[in-house]
Amino acid sequence: QFLFEPQFFSRMLGMVLLNGQERMPPSPFLEYRNHLTDWHPEISQEALIDTIMGKSADESEQDILNYSSKGQGIYTVAACMNHSCDPNVYVTYTAHNDEELVVTALKDIPAGTELCISYIDEDADVEYQ
Repeated sequence: QFLFEPQFFSRMLGMVLLNGQERMPPSPFLEYRNHLTDWHPEISQEALIDTIMGKSADESEQDILNYSSKGQGIYTVAACMNHSCDPNVYVTYTAHNDEELVVTALKDIPAGTELCISYIDEDADVEYQ
C-alpha cells in the first residue's frame, strides 16, 4: 500500500531524476540499415527507406526510423559520484548496448579520494555550460 503514497512516489521520482543516467541506444533500424548496406553496397539507403516506408513518405515520416527507446538507468556506483569541473573519472557504456556502465580513471587516484565525474561538457563554450 505504501507504493501508492505520494511521499514514496515523490522520493522515488527524485531518486531517478537526481541519480539517473540517460540512456538512448541506437535505433534498431539504423543498425539494420548499416549492416545491410555494408553487406550489399549495391542497395542504396534511399532505396531501402523507400521499400520500407513507401515512395510517398516524406522526410518527417521517415524520421520515425531514427528513433529508439529512451530512458533512465540508475547505476549504484555512478549515483554516488559528484560533479567536478576537474573530474578524475569518466563514465561510458559498453559498445554492445547492454547498458553496462564503465568507469575509467582520467588520472592516478590516491586511495580514499572521492570519484568525481563532470555533469557537463567541459569542452563546450562557457555560455553553453
